[in-house]
Amino acid sequence: MKIVQDLGSAGFIRTTRGRQGGLQLARPAIEITIGQVVRHTEGDDPLVDCSTCRISQGCGLPAVISQAREAFMCVLDTCRLSDVARMPGAFQHLFTVQDRS
Repeated sequence: MKIVQDLGSAGFIRTTRGRQGGLQLARPAIEITIGQVVRHTEGDDPLVDCSTCRISQGCGLPAVISQAREAFMCVLDTCRLSDVARMPGAFQHLFTVQDRS
């Protein structure tokens, strides 16, 4: 629920309470990139924390990992939600309440 609230406050989704409620995208899927969602949920924290490492001053690994993260995010910035939702109805059954009577 916290993730849904967070994505809602960030403007990615809208929620509707009640029996017929649910959630939906707040903007068209073509307007939302995977990179935007990942940046929002993961932040800009480095992948590794070298602050307590004894060899950090002479190590080049943090720069390489930083470059790799930038390249990774560049790829995610080119991919929109609409690109990965090739069959929008394919997962509908996962969100449909089944009558258990």
